[in-house]
Amino acid sequence: MRRHPMLSAGARLSLGPDMREIFGGGSVPAWIEVTEQRLAQAKAQGELLPHVEPAEAAWIISAGWAGVQLYSQTLTGRADLEYRVASFYQHLYPSIATPAVLARLDMAADRGDRVVAEIRALELALGEEEEADQAPVRESLAS
Repeated sequence: MRRHPMLSAGARLSLGPDMREIFGGGSVPAWIEVTEQRLAQAKAQGELLPHVEPAEAAWIISAGWAGVQLYSQTLTGRADLEYRVASFYQHLYPSIATPAVLARLDMAADRGDRVVAEIRALELALGEEEEADQAPVRESLAS
């Protein structure tokens, strides 16, 4: 959210009371639906504890995530956002995920930074590969 202004703006617009009236709930219903679909898939794969109902858990996760965003914005101008999101998941996931899944989850506060760095490195590598693939074409056109 802090790295992508459009995503951040979309979240703020969809969560504001005035925007809810204008846009009919914004993206909140879609967030809940996508989360429910992922949780239903996890449940079917045996990755959730038996008591977890995907629809209920999706609502709680979406509402909690939005609350973390709001509180972080209000209290620190989002300076602690990564830490607060990580803390939220570290407290929530043990109540829904099986121990085997918990052992594989990366809920560290710096995960977002690492994922972004991996994506940038991949994009750079793909760009260099594409550049190398196009070099013979440019050479033949130049001759």
